[in-house]
Amino acid sequence: QRPNLPLLGVPNGTNPLEIVAPTFLVAGISQTTPLDSAYNTVIISLLTNVNLRGSESSFLYIQGLLGAVFLDSNLPVFFEVQSQSGGFNPLFVVNGSFVRGSNVNITIPVDGLVVAHTLHRLSFSFRNPLDVQSSPVINITAQGTESFPITNSVYSNESRLGVVQGASPLFVIRPDFVVKGISQSTPVASVTNILSLSLRFNCDLPVGSTLTISGLNNFNTSDTVLQTVSTPQNSFNVNATWNVTTGTLILTASNVSGWQLILVQFRLENVDYDQNTTAINISGNVFIPFYGSSLRTAFMDRNSDKRYGVE
Repeated sequence: QRPNLPLLGVPNGTNPLEIVAPTFLVAGISQTTPLDSAYNTVIISLLTNVNLRGSESSFLYIQGLLGAVFLDSNLPVFFEVQSQSGGFNPLFVVNGSFVRGSNVNITIPVDGLVVAHTLHRLSFSFRNPLDVQSSPVINITAQGTESFPITNSVYSNESRLGVVQGASPLFVIRPDFVVKGISQSTPVASVTNILSLSLRFNCDLPVGSTLTISGLNNFNTSDTVLQTVSTPQNSFNVNATWNVTTGTLILTASNVSGWQLILVQFRLENVDYDQNTTAINISGNVFIPFYGSSLRTAFMDRNSDKRYGVE
């Protein structure tokens, strides 16, 4: 009579001639942000058909993390295990090591166990490269209790920060202005002027991101917290910082979605003398905890329509 008991996580593994080839039943990978230079966390989902026991010097090897900028010689790797309710509970934390710049070796602690047929999740962080790139080919293998073949990870095709397929690991874009227009309500001296910004971005701007409008020279409005109105409502904080000496206005994002056209209006008092229009620039910082990304300085597009018969 066969014992019909599990062994190494294999159902009926104690039965004579019950043989399975070690494999990853799930090897998925995603990331938290696709923005260049930003702090990024990679999340790997693993489901094996055989246990991996730390007592047998088991380790995981992640290959092909091209462009990842690791911040320290110690790389904390967080393991979680799926609960019966479907959530994930902390399992253990280990220090991984990177090999030849783009590979990560993760040793399972001596008392650690990756249980077969149970979904596990592990995560670690780095900075994205400065340059844009497509997702590289990322493989995973394991050694120790058993030898697992090199397996291509399955990438997430979800969006992140408003970027299509932004969850695909080490897919990196550069935040940019899609629309960056500016116009005014009046060219008449010594009156209140309503300036209007038309803005669209190729990604979301998380809360706390900032825009700097520079080149707003020679207005008569003193330094102040300037009231703004944005459409859609509350896209930017209603309070903006105005500096008359530098001619700059700093806006703080509250709820900015990528590819959505946003109108921002504010009031400044025109000077009491003639002057010609000047170049107005826009730049920004995309807030990501620890390390964000930048919107590079660009000239704003001016509306050439007549106002009060003035070209």
